[in-house]
Formats: sequence, structure tokens, C-alpha cells
Amino acid sequence: MFRSIASTMLMVWILACSSFAYAGLTRTDQLVVDGIKVQRSNVAALSSNMFVSASKEDNGKLRLTVWKISSDGKLNKKDTYTAGEVKELDVAVIPSNGPDRQFVTALRDASNELRLITWRVTSSGDHISRLDTWANSSVKIGQVKLTQWHGANDLAAVALTSGEKQLVVWAFEISSTGEIKYLLRLRYTNKLSGGLSANNRVVGFRDPAGRVRLTNFAYKTPSTGDPIGLEVYRGDTLLGSKSDGFDGIEGAGDGAHHVYSLSIAPGTTAVKQGVLCNQRLIVGHGRATLTVWKAPRNWNEPLEKGEGSTTTTSGKILDRPFLSYVGIAKSVKLLALHQVQDGTDEFVTAHSGFGTWCARKKKDRGREKVYLHLWSDKSGPTSGHSNTIDVIGKAEIGGRYAQIDMAQLIDYSDLNSTRFVVALRGKDSKLYLSVWIASGLLD
Repeated sequence: MFRSIASTMLMVWILACSSFAYAGLTRTDQLVVDGIKVQRSNVAALSSNMFVSASKEDNGKLRLTVWKISSDGKLNKKDTYTAGEVKELDVAVIPSNGPDRQFVTALRDASNELRLITWRVTSSGDHISRLDTWANSSVKIGQVKLTQWHGANDLAAVALTSGEKQLVVWAFEISSTGEIKYLLRLRYTNKLSGGLSANNRVVGFRDPAGRVRLTNFAYKTPSTGDPIGLEVYRGDTLLGSKSDGFDGIEGAGDGAHHVYSLSIAPGTTAVKQGVLCNQRLIVGHGRATLTVWKAPRNWNEPLEKGEGSTTTTSGKILDRPFLSYVGIAKSVKLLALHQVQDGTDEFVTAHSGFGTWCARKKKDRGREKVYLHLWSDKSGPTSGHSNTIDVIGKAEIGGRYAQIDMAQLIDYSDLNSTRFVVALRGKDSKLYLSVWIASGLLD
């Protein structure tokens, strides 16, 4: 059951959607934002109990909303800010002085140009204020993503150019007062086919052949230490399988030994489940596959290829396809949990799938769901390189959704568990939010 929240009143709805959780994942609250329709939404955590949602409304306007989570895990709407027209967006948090919080939006504006805006939120969440703006008019862009670049205040805007579909990376330094300082720009001249994703200095995209490629970008400081000579280099490119698209790429925590991606295999998918169930084709959906890649030991070095090998595919350690109708996906998201340093990495995957595909009544067949999986990667250096990842929690969110995003609300007071928020754009164009606890991280 999602409760519905509007700007003027709060009411409880019972919707034709449900949530079900297993050990390891527990939902504390969920709601649907009533009164507005959105084309997409992204979320970023401002603190252990506060986050911001950045949405593109149906009218094309940017809508920012701050949400606060009470001690019992309930969602409370705080301030909202509406700005100009956007076509694509992403949002990231940056450090700030004092109790207030700061974040950045990277936008593809109405002129198809990159625009960065910094914002401040009061510690109570009751007020959003605009700080600084940077705009670029020399490159027309399509998709855009934000990712941390070098230090806590260094961000990169990664975009695909419109038409040519080339990768462009802009590097910025954001001050503690929100001032945006442009550093440099790097252009990757090879043509791409889309599927852009970026996190923790690793960029993922699809090449013209539809294969997933990962590469990393990092600062390279001259031996003189002169910051004026700062430049960017592109690391080795690792090659994966063909994909219709992917949306999740994460490198967990500092010193993480792996990078993870969640992709969708191409094509129409055939499924058969149960003795009395005929095989059916699900058009427009492919098989979701989790891939584990070897990461560099130092983020200022290129992505590592496999030990003792020089081929571009050897950086991939394993593929883990999702099985049966549960694994059929149209949208995916992956969130690394930056919580503990015990020799393992934990992360959450979310993908659209199907439940009750072989139900007796036709009206009950093929009902969509979002499947959440909590994973523990035990193939790190302290666990003997067993190259295994285990599911330690599952959950389901009923309903039809077109886009998924997630953000972790980090709180180091309890290393065995952490909270995260899931943002879903429904097929009805409404924004659905839910808060979850991932537990058993030290088991």
C-alpha cells in the first residue's frame, strides 16, 4: 500500500500494488506524490535522514523536493523548488560548511546544452536556495550524468553528444559555498550508441555494436605538483556482452576491489515456467544480467585487466543472469552500499520483472513488479578470491514502473544495517517513493 501525499493535504490510498520483503530487506514507508506528473526522477541523499528528489515534470519544468525521514522510518515532505525547462537531469550531493546541505543538478536544458546549478538546503529541510550556475554553449548534448571525480568537492559531468553520440567529460571543483569552478573538458571521439552510466570515476556505455564498455577517467598530476598542469586521462576500456541498455554501474566504497554493472540482454525474451504454462514472448524486454568487473587498486590507474592476460574482455570476472520470468527487465538500477569495510562489498539491484506469468486467468498474467535484491560479494582479497556473490535479501514492489533510481542514507552508527530510498516513476507518470533497511551486512 502506497500512501498519497499532495501539497495541500495528506490522505491514505490503497492501490493495486503491494510490497513484499524477505530477510535482509525491510520497507519502513512508501508513498505516491499526488498532484504532479513526472517524466523522470532522480534522488540523492543529503544526510542520514534527508534526501532530495529532482524531477522533470510533464510540462518539462525542473522540480526539486526535500524529504525527511522520521525516527520510525516515515517519509515527510519538506520544501519544494520549481525551475526552468529541462530535457535530461541528474543530481549529486557535495560537502558544505555548517549544518546546511548542498547538492548539484546537471541538466540538459531547453537548448540541449549542459547546465550545472548548485543548491543549498537548510538542516531542517524547510528551505531550498539557488547558489551558482555554470552553462556550456559549445556542445549539444543528450544524456547526462554526474559522478564524483577526485575529491569530495570534485564532480564530473559525463554526457553523450546529440547526433554524433560521442562521450564528453567536464571536470569541476565545487567550493563549500557552492561556487562552481570549471577545470577542463575531455572528448572521447569514438561513436557510441547510448546507455550512459557513471559512478566513482567509472563510465559505462554501449558501443555501436551494442556491447557494454567500461572505462575510467582520473586526474593525472604532473611530477611538479603544479595544479595548473592538471590533466585528465582515459584508462583502459573493458568489454562486455551485447546489451539493449543498462543503468547501473557502481564501485563500492574506498578501496573497493570490484565494479558492478547491471545490464539488459537484447531482444525479445521467451519464458516458460511450470508444467501447464505455454511458452510466451515478452516483447520489448530482455534478460537482466549482473556483471562483476575487476577494479583498479588505485583510482588514478586504469581499470585492471584480468591477471596474466592482455585481452580487453578479461576484466570481467563473472556474469550472473537473473533466471525465469523474474529476470526479465525493461529498466534496471544498481546501488553500492558504502557502509562497512570487512573484506566484502554489499550492493542492491533493482529491476522491473514479471510475477504470476503463468496465472490461470489471462487478466492475471504478466503483471509487472520491481524486484529488489541485496547482494554480498565475497570474492574480495580477504575472502580468498572465491568469485562468488550471494543474495542475502529480497523484496518486491508491485505495480508498473518506467524508471528506477536509488540513494543510500549513510549512517555509520550501525554498521550492520543501512537505509536507502527507492524512487519509481509509475506508468501513470506519478512519483513513488519508498524507504528500506538493508540488514545483515556484517554477517
